[in-house]
Amino acid sequence: MSSFRKFDVFQKANQDVDSSSSVGGLFSIAALVIGFILFFHEYQEWSKYNIVRKLEVQSLNQTIINTNIDLTFFNAPCSLINLDILYQDGQKAYQDHTTTLTRIRLDKLNKQIGIESTPQIEGTENNQQKIEEVIQQIKNKEQCRIQGQLFLNTIPGSFNFRLLEMIGLEEELQKQLNVNHKINKLSFGDIIKTKKIEKVLGLDKYDGEAFDESRYNYEYRCSYDNYIKILPLNAENIKELDLLRTSSFRFTMYQQVIPKEQTDIVQVSFNYLVSPINIVYQTKNKSVYNFIVQVCAIIGGIFCVFGIINSLTLNVIQSIKSK
Repeated sequence: MSSFRKFDVFQKANQDVDSSSSVGGLFSIAALVIGFILFFHEYQEWSKYNIVRKLEVQSLNQTIINTNIDLTFFNAPCSLINLDILYQDGQKAYQDHTTTLTRIRLDKLNKQIGIESTPQIEGTENNQQKIEEVIQQIKNKEQCRIQGQLFLNTIPGSFNFRLLEMIGLEEELQKQLNVNHKINKLSFGDIIKTKKIEKVLGLDKYDGEAFDESRYNYEYRCSYDNYIKILPLNAENIKELDLLRTSSFRFTMYQQVIPKEQTDIVQVSFNYLVSPINIVYQTKNKSVYNFIVQVCAIIGGIFCVFGIINSLTLNVIQSIKSK
């Protein structure tokens, strides 16, 4: 065993030689305290998991997406706003929106004055009483707020709020109508689940929807085409969400304003496309090897730095005493 002595890098000083000092003791205590603080901080950082984001190409496990809408139309009564749902394969959806959408009648001061239960049906003849009601609504500058849910297929399509031309309505009154509007809220998927995922992932702090509370109120007659790209949002193995894999949706939207003649039909169109690219958030823990390296760096760095400071301090004290 004596042959290994020449490789010893942990050589000990002779115990008969005592070079300790009270200054060195103070620096040693300070080094231990700071070292413990840095070690505790490093342990906390290591014990936390990071949430990383990646993109995956995968098919949706659902065929229907519920759409949450809340729109206010400034210059049209509820009875003259028609809703169409169209898909790119040529299919037209026939849904009963009376149970999922609420048409709230508002006066010109945005106060609720009733609920429109029977909106105008396109192409139907109206009795004089119905025509008089609509004329009075236009003269009173009634507004309309539509809120509720739509159930859309995941294939590309659009849902359109179109201004109807009522048979028997004077042309001068018809010209006063347009689809200027305000988007109070627009989202896809389960609202409660989406909010919970956004809160856990911190998305609600920096990724707010710029289109919320957007107001589109032009003086000229125009239509509005909205192009929406829906991105499925998935969270995997995140214990705060309680589920192994939960799904939600985020999206981007671009709007184009198209001027129209007075005789043209105007509408607000939402053209949507569900992306095959999914955003996946998942947890990623730090490696134990990185933690060991950081702890060794803390221990070695602290004692090295305080050793240098201790030597300099003792040299200064010794030089002062020698004068």
